[in-house]
Amino acid sequence: MATLLACKSDAERVRLGQVARLADHIDRLRRADNPDKRALLQALAGIDCPDAEACALKDLCLRAYGVHQSALDQIESLQRLAEQQLTPAPPDTHARLERAQAQLEQGKTLGESCAEEQVRVVRSAMY
Repeated sequence: MATLLACKSDAERVRLGQVARLADHIDRLRRADNPDKRALLQALAGIDCPDAEACALKDLCLRAYGVHQSALDQIESLQRLAEQQLTPAPPDTHARLERAQAQLEQGKTLGESCAEEQVRVVRSAMY
């Protein structure tokens, strides 16, 4: 890797550093426990991207983990509702649960796309 970096111009090294920083933020978000994801999602939103390819990666990952966070928020809301032990449950409870489950699936699919695109963008930046 050091030899590879030595052959790159200053601008290319700066771009590689920015892509690496973006990838690091994505990795931390992916590995984080659910309660920690919101802050890391906001941090990822604040990261600069050096070019259209990196910005597309950032947007994809923000969308993936934004959908995931929305599902987590809905589940948390349903848990609070369950703790109130309302009988009968509000009529939209089942629909809300189904929506949260669908968002979790969508987030998972988008998250997998995010991970695949991350590998591609990092490799592209390196070579």
